[in-house]
Amino acid sequence: MINPLESALFLNNYSVNYNGFENNNIILSMLYSKDNIILHYLLLKHKNKEKYMICGFDFIRGSIIPVEIRSIGNVLRNLRDFLNSEYNTMKIAVEFIDEIVEHFEKKKIKKGIDTYKALSILTSIQRNIISGRCEAYSNGKLLRPHKSLLILNRNGLVFGEFEFATKQDIIKDLKNIHLSEDLVINYRIKGNSIESAGTIYEVKKGTNRINIFLSSFMHELSKKKLGFFSFHSPDPHSPFQAILRSSGILKEQINIEGFAKKYGPYLVLLPIENLVLSNPEFGFGDVTFLTKDQAFDMYKGFKENYNDNLLGKFDTFAQSIVESDNAYDAYLLGRSKVQDAIEMVILLSKNERVFNYYNLGLEPNEWNRSRLYQNPKCSSVYYVENIIGLENVLGDSKDTWEDNSLGLNSKLNKIFKELDWFEEKLYKKHTGQHSNLDKQLFNALKWLNRSWKAEDIEDKVIYSNISMEFLVDKVETDPFLPDDVIREFKKLLKQLLKEQSDIFTEEYSKKIKDKSLSKLKDPPLKVKVQALIHQLAIPITDEDFSKLWKVRDYRNDLVHGKDELEINPDNILIANILLGEFIIYRLKSMKDGD
Repeated sequence: MINPLESALFLNNYSVNYNGFENNNIILSMLYSKDNIILHYLLLKHKNKEKYMICGFDFIRGSIIPVEIRSIGNVLRNLRDFLNSEYNTMKIAVEFIDEIVEHFEKKKIKKGIDTYKALSILTSIQRNIISGRCEAYSNGKLLRPHKSLLILNRNGLVFGEFEFATKQDIIKDLKNIHLSEDLVINYRIKGNSIESAGTIYEVKKGTNRINIFLSSFMHELSKKKLGFFSFHSPDPHSPFQAILRSSGILKEQINIEGFAKKYGPYLVLLPIENLVLSNPEFGFGDVTFLTKDQAFDMYKGFKENYNDNLLGKFDTFAQSIVESDNAYDAYLLGRSKVQDAIEMVILLSKNERVFNYYNLGLEPNEWNRSRLYQNPKCSSVYYVENIIGLENVLGDSKDTWEDNSLGLNSKLNKIFKELDWFEEKLYKKHTGQHSNLDKQLFNALKWLNRSWKAEDIEDKVIYSNISMEFLVDKVETDPFLPDDVIREFKKLLKQLLKEQSDIFTEEYSKKIKDKSLSKLKDPPLKVKVQALIHQLAIPITDEDFSKLWKVRDYRNDLVHGKDELEINPDNILIANILLGEFIIYRLKSMKDGD
């Protein structure tokens, strides 16, 4: 049996003895299921012409079969909808596809091979089906769709649609899955289990059905526009790392077969905003600040790759040398070095008057108030060059996305009308009728939105945690410690300090009491969050809570200055979605007077 969900399917050569389709490419694989029936179709493309063929495929026997005539309309409509959708990331185009669908829907389809325009269909009245069952899993929940459709190319899953009848038990199960999680797809066929996975991108409701749409990360990546990116390299690691990781994919998830990682020295050259040099160069630590002319003189590769549209607005650059296994990591290391140097320059420039207080010389130092408002920083543009290899990259690290305007459509308007209490909260705030708790929750919302909008991942962590603290402030919990336990602890502590007064002096005793007794009754933040979840009966899994709390751990590591901090952007995504849900739950639960 051939696995219809693996790219190996696309490596085989399948021929149809008709009009040049003896030698063709498989463009798409379409796997359908309905109840306990599974059907598989292929879209073939003529190698030399813009001609296409649809045929069935028996992946148990590994052979081409015809398409049952009664199914052709459904297959064509699904193919057309996919080709015209945003999920067609490969931009596959079958000319006149709308006209082709209309043609085959209106005319009687002949057996054998039927052709119209650029599309041929291998047909038969014979029913060729495979028995099997489709299941989907998310967050530990098992879902059985009434219908499913997976469309794949040689890179893997590009589109999936799962249809569920709107039965009450299904609705309950769908509400319990988390839409930010991946959906694991399992087909059970003749004792075999075939699995794949996709990311949920959309849920739609019909009158008697609910549809979930998914794709792979390539769909999201196709929405990203790199304002400018050029590279020269025999090693694909650098461009792949720059493009994929700036979209949130972790370094450990990127493996390029046949290309081992090689460490080497890289020159990192960054344009600096709001910094002007009066000399050609200025060295500080392991970083040198250069004028544009000096950078041209020192680095031939930079001059050759200089892009006036991208770099023409910058007059000052900073350079550093780093060791790395790819240009993107070299850029991150170099940027960190340059940013450290800039922060030291800012510290000294904004605090010149310190030297007037502690001046060892006879004359006062100069000081200028205007420097308090000057803030040089690294731009998002970078140039990286491998010092010993034939590799250089010029790019812009700032993420820009297509379709970045939020559309207020009829569906969103319908949601607002269903949640009339939500609009009422906003109205009360606008008219000054909001309570202290309202203010608190709107503050939580403000900081959550700052986290969504922040580009720096550490800023996201800090803002998410501020939102969490506003959210649970004044949440009522059981006493962290019973009063009798607190009283007994205080008594024993005072007794110990008194008996050991030769060790615990009055000064030390006061410090110990302040540190030990000040917050005995205050529950930790984690207890408050758990209490809120329990009080409002918020459906959250242990795994989701663990991801939420991981973002709190990131915050603790940040504020305590821990080095080598690794932040998983997926955890921040989950945490922000959960915090938004918590805010809405708490807004809804509020009563008049809260």
